[in-house]
Amino acid sequence: MFCFYYPENYPNGDEIIMNTLEEQFLLLNTVYSHYFHYNGFFYDRNFSDEWVLSAFKTELDFLNFVYDDGHYGKMWRTVIYNYGHLGVRYFKLGDNVNALESFRKMCDLAIKFDNMDRITTMHSVMFEGNKFDKHTMGTTYVAKMQIKELLTEKYPLSEDFKESDEFKEILSSLE
Repeated sequence: MFCFYYPENYPNGDEIIMNTLEEQFLLLNTVYSHYFHYNGFFYDRNFSDEWVLSAFKTELDFLNFVYDDGHYGKMWRTVIYNYGHLGVRYFKLGDNVNALESFRKMCDLAIKFDNMDRITTMHSVMFEGNKFDKHTMGTTYVAKMQIKELLTEKYPLSEDFKESDEFKEILSSLE
């Protein structure tokens, strides 16, 4: 709320507002995911797979609109994980083509994140010039390693799916 009290041309006012917006997006996602997690959002039947798929798509559409340059700032992990959750839902619905595409996008973003400089400048319309420090996500956070673990050990995918050439190709991109 403090960002509303800064007068026009306040030193670093734009930076304060950009950081406030990012914190609000992160908070919204945290509340959203925790609410639905406790009510079976991820892998339970309290919400239909179709509804959950729609929810993740809507959130990703919003984040891709806000971060139109493809640099997700503090939301990197959220965006990467949401593509993974999309993949799981597509898999559960028997749509392996879109499941693989979602996992591919997840891996591409993990690679992009790991290859970024530690401190990068954002160029989206809303966050032009804002600096992002990867170490705010943890100095040891390696997206490729985390995504590989999710795909091979955590996500409820069948062994047949994991043994497909397409899935193995996606995993090999993380090496």
